[in-house]
Amino acid sequence: MNDSSLLVSVIIGTYNHKHYLRINLRALEKQRVSHEIILVDDHSTDGTVTYVKKYFPHVNIISLSRNQGFPTAINCGARNAHGKYLFLENADMEISKNYLSKLVDFLEKHEEIAAVQGAIYDYDKRGKVVTTGLRFHPSGIIVSDLRHRKNAFQVHEILAGDALLVRRKVFRQIGGYDETCRSYYEDVDFGWRLWLSGYRICFVPSSKLYHKGSSMTKNSINTTVFTYVLRNNLYISIKNLETKNVFLAVFVRLLISLIGILIFLSRGQLSYIVSTFRAWVWVIRHLPMILKKRKQIQTSRRISDARLKREVGGKINLTYLREISSVYL
Repeated sequence: MNDSSLLVSVIIGTYNHKHYLRINLRALEKQRVSHEIILVDDHSTDGTVTYVKKYFPHVNIISLSRNQGFPTAINCGARNAHGKYLFLENADMEISKNYLSKLVDFLEKHEEIAAVQGAIYDYDKRGKVVTTGLRFHPSGIIVSDLRHRKNAFQVHEILAGDALLVRRKVFRQIGGYDETCRSYYEDVDFGWRLWLSGYRICFVPSSKLYHKGSSMTKNSINTTVFTYVLRNNLYISIKNLETKNVFLAVFVRLLISLIGILIFLSRGQLSYIVSTFRAWVWVIRHLPMILKKRKQIQTSRRISDARLKREVGGKINLTYLREISSVYL
C-alpha cells in the first residue's frame, strides 16, 4: 500500500498494557478503512513487544529506550506515520465496528474541522458513557461536556477530546503533544492549542469507543497523580490563556489549594499538602520555560478567549465545583 492510499495511521502509546492489546488490535483488524498500526512501547517490562511481534506481526513497533510518558510516545509514532489522518489511542481501548470509517467520512466532508472524537463508553459497563468531550472556561477549569450540555448526543464542537482522529498535517503544524505534560492534560492542551491556531474539533456520537482508563475518585487518586493534575492544569492555563484570564486561573487554583491544605491538615493527610507544594514549586521553577512557550502560543493565536467561550464554553456552578472538589479534596 502506498502512502497516497493510506488513510489512517493508528498510533498506540503503551506501557505495561499487554493484557489489553489483544482486544484492542483485534478490533482494529475489523476496521474497513485503509490503515497502518504503529505501536510505541514506552519501555514496558511485561513482555509487550515480544507478545505483539508473535501474535500481531503486521503491527509496526517502536520501542523507546526509557519510559518517557504518553505524549512522547504519541509524538514518536506521529513522526513515523504516513496516513492522511492520525488516530491517537491508548492501549486500554476497544473501538466499535466502522469506528474509523465514520470519523474519516466526517473529516472528508468537513474540511474546516481538524479533529473528531467519538462517544467514549466505560470499558466494563458498556452502556455507561464516560465522555462526550470537554469544554472551555476562562478560569482554566475544564468543564465536562457530558455534565453541562443539553443534547450532548448530537454532532457538536468541543474544546478537546480523547482518542482523537486528527489530520496529520495539522498535528505536525502545531507541534503535536506537549511532552512536558507527561501525565494528564496532554489531550486538553492539544485540543486547546488546535483552537487557538484557528482549527476546530467536533464530537461525532455515532462512533463508539470503550476505554478502561483510570479511576479518578477521591478514594483512588494518589499523591503523584494529584501533583501532576494540579501542576499541569496550571502549566497549560498559563501557556494558553489571555493575560487577564491567566491571573484569574492562578488565583482560582491558589484559592482551591489553600482551602485544600486546610482540609488535608484537618484530616492529617500531610502527603497531599506536600504534593500541593510540589506542584506549585514546579510551576515557579519552570516559569521561564512556561513563559517562553506562552509567548509562542500567544503570538500565533487566532481566536480570543471570549470567542472560545462562545464557541465551546461551559458553565461552572456550585454543584460542579463540589463534584470536582470531592475528587481532589
